[in-house]
Parts: sequence; structure tokens; C-alpha cells
Amino acid sequence: MQEATLDRRQPRIELSRTDTLEKVTGKIKYTTDMIEQEALYLRFVRSSLPHAIIKHVDVSQAVKIDGVERVLTAKDVPGANEVGFFIQDQPLFCDSKVRFVGDAIAMVVADSPEAAGLTGLWCFARLIVSDTHMPINNDC
Repeated sequence: MQEATLDRRQPRIELSRTDTLEKVTGKIKYTTDMIEQEALYLRFVRSSLPHAIIKHVDVSQAVKIDGVERVLTAKDVPGANEVGFFIQDQPLFCDSKVRFVGDAIAMVVADSPEAAGLTGLWCFARLIVSDTHMPINNDC
């Protein structure tokens, strides 16, 4: 049996990162360091329910919060409220129902992360069928 040997005649190339010194000394600028003073912050309001009917989205209290510039919902989307990688078949903002935890319902535009809070969002939870005997037992 022949042993594998390392060919030492191959030239060795030493690779070094060009930003190492700046990173270890704290001089490099990251994207979070480059936020403009006049920048606005966006925060999506997402569903905490896995399946629900949206009865009403009330943004009247949210727009009164100091620093909140605008609250966008499905009503503010011009044209089709649909997105998707290959087929545009998912709503950008849910307007009648949510289908999973994390579904986007609104987006708050504010001048600080703290001001980007939304209150007054009401949903009606639907029963989740999680096993085959549940519909028989619960009159779904």
C-alpha cells in the first residue's frame, strides 16, 4: 500500500484579509454605523396568530404617537397586493385573513425604533384543526 504524500513543490499562497487591521482596532464602519440622522425606521407588524380573520386594522392611535410618520396597510398598496418569488400569490400585507404566525399586516414608518409601535390591531382567531378527530369532536 502506497502512502499519500504532500507535494511540497507547490507554491504556497498566503491570503490575508484587507480589512483585518480596521476590524480589530474598531476603525471599520459597519452598516449600522452609517445611519443618517434623518433616517426613518421601518417595523413590520406581524401576526401572532397562526390562522385568523382580520376584522379591522385600526391605525388611528398609532399615527398619533410622536415620531410615527406613517402606517402602511393593504389599503395603501397601489395595484395588486401580491408578492412571491416565482408566482405572485401571497399578499404583501394581509387584509382579510392571516395564514401563519409572522404574516405581515402593516408597516410602521417612524423616526426612531421606539416610536415604531402599533396598537389597535384586532383579529378574530379561527379554530386550528391539528388532528383528524378534531372536526368530529368540535363541530367544525
